[in-house]
Amino acid sequence: MFDIVEKHRGFFKILLILIALSFVTFTAHSFSQAGGDYIAKINDQTITQQDVDRMIRTNQMPADVQTQKQVYEALLQQAYLISGARSLGVSANQEQLKNIIMNEKIFHEDGVFSQKKFNEFLQGINMSESMFLDTLRKDVYVKGISTLFDETTPVADIQVEQMAKIAGAVRKVQIAMFKDEDYVKKIDVNDADIEKFYLENQEHYKKPLAVKFDYVKVAATDLADKQTISDEEMQMALSKFNIKEAETDNAIKEDLRNQLKLDKAKRALLIMKDNLAETAFNESKNLDAAAKVAGVSVSHQTQWVSKGELENISLPEKLSDELFVDDVLRQGNNSDVIEADDALWVVRVVEIREEESPNLDDIKATIEQDFRSQKARQLAQEDAQNILDKLQKGEDVEVKWQPEMPFVLEQLGIHTPDDLKQVLYAKPEDGKPVFLMFHSMPVVTLMRVNSIEETAFSEQQKVMLKMQLAQKNAASNLSDYYRYLQRTVKVQKGHQKIGSE
Repeated sequence: MFDIVEKHRGFFKILLILIALSFVTFTAHSFSQAGGDYIAKINDQTITQQDVDRMIRTNQMPADVQTQKQVYEALLQQAYLISGARSLGVSANQEQLKNIIMNEKIFHEDGVFSQKKFNEFLQGINMSESMFLDTLRKDVYVKGISTLFDETTPVADIQVEQMAKIAGAVRKVQIAMFKDEDYVKKIDVNDADIEKFYLENQEHYKKPLAVKFDYVKVAATDLADKQTISDEEMQMALSKFNIKEAETDNAIKEDLRNQLKLDKAKRALLIMKDNLAETAFNESKNLDAAAKVAGVSVSHQTQWVSKGELENISLPEKLSDELFVDDVLRQGNNSDVIEADDALWVVRVVEIREEESPNLDDIKATIEQDFRSQKARQLAQEDAQNILDKLQKGEDVEVKWQPEMPFVLEQLGIHTPDDLKQVLYAKPEDGKPVFLMFHSMPVVTLMRVNSIEETAFSEQQKVMLKMQLAQKNAASNLSDYYRYLQRTVKVQKGHQKIGSE
């Protein structure tokens, strides 16, 4: 499907916008809920559990509490911004919405707007006209306030010049690395050190509760090949996106056919869910019947897995929510059906390893290695700091500097604000270098900044830099305005709570 989007980008413009908006857009049902039957309300906009659930379904996101909270926060942000947009005079009347729709070529036939095409589009995205208009209205408000900040956030030429000097300056530097492995041999370790280190870090060495399990997984892709697409369905799909069959190559049509099969398979998967859940519950002591319903084989996870480790073996972490509940973990029952990674899953624990603290003698070699690594890093930092202190006092110290190399700021691999700050303030004068130390890099590192040479930015580079600064400033100002809205706009709490209907 993505190949089709690339080849016919214009036809999919509104669809892509809707997909992007669906993370933060709520529908007409969000308005005028009575009796506090909502989670929160800002002016005339309410956010309900139904809105949260709809966004999760639309975007095929996991339905756990954490995701629900994130979606709710996105909906709340949307409501704040719409309130702010209205207060700043941004409008979204029916005439504006009508013009947007009438001018969108995806709804045109023979160069003019076609109500039939618009209706087919609404049917394809499973939206009523009022819901679509409400989605579009929210888009106008949010984009309107974003544009307002874009247009009112000037960037002075002097600011561009200053940033060009910073970003374009060539620093000639040398570095010296203090590698942990160079200090390991200097560390003496005895049994008392190992035992003390073990006791201080005992939680780290605990073997957590872990399981081995079987599972049934059926994805829409497993069902896609079993679906059939009629010529009428193909013709309707081509017509929906204003693609003329005679002008479309076979590769595009095949991509579209495969996408239609996948869409059908997703609907088939939803239909299968209830049957799979009922079978897994009724035949709760094995997965054979559930696998038969799904049309797949039972899979076996033979590696010990603790809670929080499923992603390490390329399985969705959401399975943990069921694997480690008492009914599945201790009672030996099949789990409920889990929706994760565009698939349905049923899991069943087959073996349990209880939490335990390993015997010191069994992991003594590992503890000794960890002890040496920690002490080696400490020695490397102490050694580098001692040398840095002497260098900054002007003392003559032997350092294994690497050959001098020229770097611009972005090439230095600086990852923390503190490190970036000290590089920006390092300005060699009168031929005297400036010495710095970095703790945040994988290896303790000293840097000798020998000189800084300014380089001229081309006019085109300055234009690009000005655009980047404007975007950054606008985003910062919009963020500040959002925080202002949070302080000043009243949010009324309703009876609903996240995770409850």
